[in-house]
Amino acid sequence: MRYAILDAENHVTNIALADAAWQPGEGRRSAALRLITTEDFSDIDLRVDDHQAPLPELARLLQLWRTHRAARLHEQPSRANPPGLHDLDVVEARFRAMGLPVRPR
Repeated sequence: MRYAILDAENHVTNIALADAAWQPGEGRRSAALRLITTEDFSDIDLRVDDHQAPLPELARLLQLWRTHRAARLHEQPSRANPPGLHDLDVVEARFRAMGLPVRPR
């Protein structure tokens, strides 16, 4: 999986380089990145619609994904671990650490 993520980042970089050769006003307003592996869902599914600079925005979203989500991919539901992480104490502690509100149970 790690190699697939690095490959996805390389594709975004290559597309950004190609984007530099395009002339302004040629109609690009959207960009998307989807990484599909052996699981039943996409590991990465990012999309930018109707944006003046869609590729830099997609790269920014990919960086946010790496910061907040990539390290926890092993906790999401998978074929090997169908329930994924479901310990509410752990999930709520992470929410609190990020400054997000947690409703009392």
